[in-house]
Amino acid sequence: MIEEQHFYGDTGGKIANRIPKYYKDALRATLEHLKPTTCLEIGTHCFGSAQIFQDYFNDNPKPENCLITCDIFLWGGTKPEEQKNVEYLQVYPHFHDKYMFEHSTKMLPDWQEKFVDSVKINTRMIKTICKNQIDFAFIDADHRAICLSQDLEICKLLNIKNILLEDVSKYELVHESSQYYHEVIKRSEVYKCYDFDNWSVETNCALLERI
Repeated sequence: MIEEQHFYGDTGGKIANRIPKYYKDALRATLEHLKPTTCLEIGTHCFGSAQIFQDYFNDNPKPENCLITCDIFLWGGTKPEEQKNVEYLQVYPHFHDKYMFEHSTKMLPDWQEKFVDSVKINTRMIKTICKNQIDFAFIDADHRAICLSQDLEICKLLNIKNILLEDVSKYELVHESSQYYHEVIKRSEVYKCYDFDNWSVETNCALLERI
């Protein structure tokens, strides 16, 4: 169990039936509980979650503190200067759809040639810039089941034991990731799963520990 902590409060986001979600608090509390130094984030967006990692690094300073944060899109421009322990890596998608074609200028130029082998290629790219063993991963990227399964495969290839998932609440029915978590991941014998059920707020998160 992870002790309930409130660093950030209601993020302003809502899950399916308009319940406030506290995923930032869950992420920060997980970091405080596990005490990782080398971390991976899959799903950068605008560096909002990356700031949580940086806040944790600031409060727990170590020379090896590092977050590698990955995304298929150049969403929010350049990395904020204050995120000194954060390194951004643009990667390849696991899937292709109309939205990607419409925003292809934000993606790597050869993405259409690589998505079939995206797991192996992205894993190799992460290893290239991160020589240390990664202690912890946070996955908050494409919420389709196929993409979540591929992101988990990357974590497996990188031998990452602890993984926090976002958008997997039993109330978050709009995302395939929620259904995939409850119907596939929790029923498998691969992970121990912790749903933050002891918390008084809805985090919309689940912590996986590879067995």
